[in-house]
Amino acid sequence: MTYEYANGVTLGAMQINHKEQHFVRSQGKPAITKLAIEMQWNAHSSEHQMRTPIVRGAPYTSMIYENGALPRITAERPLKKGQITIDQQEHPVQCGIGRDTYSESFRVEREIKIELDQSDMTWLVFLSSPMEFRCASFDASEEVWKLNLPPGVVMDLPSSLFDLQAISSSSSRSMVRLAMSNNCTSGQNPQCKCYCVFGSPC
Repeated sequence: MTYEYANGVTLGAMQINHKEQHFVRSQGKPAITKLAIEMQWNAHSSEHQMRTPIVRGAPYTSMIYENGALPRITAERPLKKGQITIDQQEHPVQCGIGRDTYSESFRVEREIKIELDQSDMTWLVFLSSPMEFRCASFDASEEVWKLNLPPGVVMDLPSSLFDLQAISSSSSRSMVRLAMSNNCTSGQNPQCKCYCVFGSPC
């Protein structure tokens, strides 16, 4: 498969902004098997940490947040209509537009749906426990580069940035799972037209 960084979604943490990571160790040895490894990031000045099992063929990306670490989810494509859907509700949440223009906080019990416009992808985010979030979406500019972006975010101008930040959690330890549910949501992306069921077949 080919992978385009700009079309990805990144799982990070509010308290962890550096790119240092290490393998989780068990009995002094790295947690590595033939099909999986486990990696961990730690905050510099606190006990907050996040870790992820990377398993070959897994349909989900999972991140475990420990010691009160709060999830942060970013994408480098603009949101469709600037909105996200929470817990399958009929009325989407309108995210803020522009730097430091975040939405009012909203509670998510279990699930967030994120539709990205340019990539035509729909992503689902599943929570193990309820959390309060806020979100914003803005065009890339010089000011975007001043942000403390999560590890793995590669800004490639021209681009946009979607930022979803957890501001509180009902648990000191939680898991967030991310999955792509549709890579051709509306059929507008010519790169995936042969995988879409819109109109006549290829």
